[in-house]
Amino acid sequence: MALIGRDQVNAFNLVIDEVNAAGGIKSLGGARIELVIGDTKGNPKTGAAKAERLITEAKVHILVGAFQSAVTATCSEVAEIYGIPFLNQDSTSPGLTARNFTWFFRTTPHDAILVKNMIDLVKDIEKKEYR
Repeated sequence: MALIGRDQVNAFNLVIDEVNAAGGIKSLGGARIELVIGDTKGNPKTGAAKAERLITEAKVHILVGAFQSAVTATCSEVAEIYGIPFLNQDSTSPGLTARNFTWFFRTTPHDAILVKNMIDLVKDIEKKEYR
């Protein structure tokens, strides 16, 4: 997972550099974005501990991550307790959004949607190729 993590950090840095170079977050008076990284090492307990440290010690305003659904579950629980937004772009477990957390936001479809879409695609290909 380290390679995926490095790619994500590089992507975030690219966006952060562009936003900061353009004057920061205008709706917040030009506030600059600072990336603070916590490596979960793919471990849910480590993830929860890192999330709590980022919130209580580093004083972050939002958490973004994690790649694995099990890590996302524990990290987002910590964020929910502290009332910190948790943005997730990768984890696909349907259970993550079934918890109805106030502070959890996912931008990717969950497994059931992905499977349905794949089945629909196969059915569509079958119809077109065998006519």
